Amino acid sequence: MAASDLVASTVMNQSASLLNDTARTVYTYAAQIPYLKMALQELREEFEQNSIPVTETTSAVIPVLAGQTVLAYNAVLPLPPLPSDMVEPLQLWERQTGVDPYTPMVKRDFLPHNLAGVESSQFVFYVWQSQEIRVLPANQNNDIKIDYIKQLFTDIIDENSQINVINAQTFLE
Repeated sequence: MAASDLVASTVMNQSASLLNDTARTVYTYAAQIPYLKMALQELREEFEQNSIPVTETTSAVIPVLAGQTVLAYNAVLPLPPLPSDMVEPLQLWERQTGVDPYTPMVKRDFLPHNLAGVESSQFVFYVWQSQEIRVLPANQNNDIKIDYIKQLFTDIIDENSQINVINAQTFLE
């Protein structure tokens, strides 16, 4: 079964059968959805905390204007937004806008204080603090790409909701 073929009803039908309620008279879809959500949350956390390859992806190009120092969720333009499905960055890459190749950036716990106020064409360093990516200001426009851990599952609304992960059915049942 392909990941796109697994729907919530398939899992919940089997779960009801395992609970001796194949007709779903007690364990209806509505009764099971909160438990399916809990199982998905547990599986999601396990995948994310262990950086299971299915959770890893790369962002589209993120343009960062000269002088900008923060990438944040739900950023208001002109601030660059983080990918909405990002849980945690693994590696950042930078380049001058439109000029290849990308070069890796160095993750730090804190931005170097000795470089504060020093203009540079590259960011070089980044930090992941308060669910934002912070960089030193650059004096030119740059592009960033982020290799990151993504949220794997969409929210389960009803029995027709897709569960887009391979080999999760038995765990979820």
